[in-house]
Amino acid sequence: MGKFNFRLQAVLEVRAKKEEAAQRALARAWREYRRLLHGLNETKRRLEEASAPAGGVLDVTEQQHLALYRGALAERLRLQEKAVRAAAAAVEAKRREAVRARQERQVIEKVKEKRYGEFLREEAAAEAKIYDELTLYSFMRRRVQK
Repeated sequence: MGKFNFRLQAVLEVRAKKEEAAQRALARAWREYRRLLHGLNETKRRLEEASAPAGGVLDVTEQQHLALYRGALAERLRLQEKAVRAAAAAVEAKRREAVRARQERQVIEKVKEKRYGEFLREEAAAEAKIYDELTLYSFMRRRVQK
């Protein structure tokens, strides 16, 4: 039996590496998204704590400082929400790239499977031909010997 040689093996390997790179980029995007989301949740928690009524009476200066702190947290919250939306969009874009890379690799793999099936059929036909010729040769030899 001959050896199967897929002429597009190099293309398949390149596409597999491209898919792996896309998967790694997607994982990095997810990590960044989760990091930003954690920061956003932490800022929300701090803002809720600062907005809760204090246990004691605050003088005017403390109230002004608390108002400034709340304003700074609100601004940070707005910026973090924007960053989280951008990170979510980046994750979606990386996911689409990973899906496209996987589909491109699968196309070549299907071609490889088809070619391998053809190779097996050709090998089986060649082997059957050899057996038929041997059988015919054996039959003719016995006939001549009788």
